[in-house]
Amino acid sequence: MRVLLRVAVRPALDVNVSFYGSRRRAYLTEWRMTLAADMLADTTATVAAVARRSGYADAFGFSAAFKRVNGVSPSQHRKLARAR
Repeated sequence: MRVLLRVAVRPALDVNVSFYGSRRRAYLTEWRMTLAADMLADTTATVAAVARRSGYADAFGFSAAFKRVNGVSPSQHRKLARAR
């Protein structure tokens, strides 16, 4: 993630906390899930592969976090994104 943005993550999160008032962990989770949602919609990578690329050790933890943040499972998100 730092490579894409070319900024250090911690200072970027500090700016987010001071500007938006959200916690670092919550913001980081939302950011990771946004990137994961894009990967699910735009690639043919498996859910397990997207989980690993998003920093999760296993697909089960990733799926639970994804559903908590987005309201649908990763597989459902992929189906909905491709139906549009």
